[in-house]
Amino acid sequence: MPTLVLQATADSLDVPNPWNAPSSALIKASDLDTPVDKATGMSGYLPKAPEDRREAVRKCAQHIESLDARFYQLGARFLAGSISPSYGIMPGSGLHEELSLLHRIGLLPREAVAAATSNYADVYPWKDVGRIEPGRMADILILDDDPRVATSALDHINMLIFDGSVVDRKSLLEGIKQN
Repeated sequence: MPTLVLQATADSLDVPNPWNAPSSALIKASDLDTPVDKATGMSGYLPKAPEDRREAVRKCAQHIESLDARFYQLGARFLAGSISPSYGIMPGSGLHEELSLLHRIGLLPREAVAAATSNYADVYPWKDVGRIEPGRMADILILDDDPRVATSALDHINMLIFDGSVVDRKSLLEGIKQN
């Protein structure tokens, strides 16, 4: 579950508007539990808090990020997923933002990517996910740049191989726009 991005989005901690992600063309606001404002990316959570409490809520969220950074410094391993449609978190791009926030708290880009891939193979006894090896399932993103160098490379998807078939993302998104 993308907990860093969930917290950052709900409490307005400098995250991009998820409706600006190309993959948002695949999402309807009604698909999300609590969609953010399409124009601003603002969550409805913080504005509903009493005005005199909003800054305290934001400081609490910033403190949680600093605790996560400290956990990392002490050797914690992170797992990242994309299953939460809460507070405007978009499937797909929400995971990309989660990895960016893992980098923000101190993980190297390659460590952030591992949080969504090989760390699962290391932490759980699952033998079919987490790595590209014979006998494992492998849905693969083909990127234009190396995400081990910069997590922003995740936003430059060239192609997707899903369930053994090539999915042309550009054509998919163009088809959505035409409908």
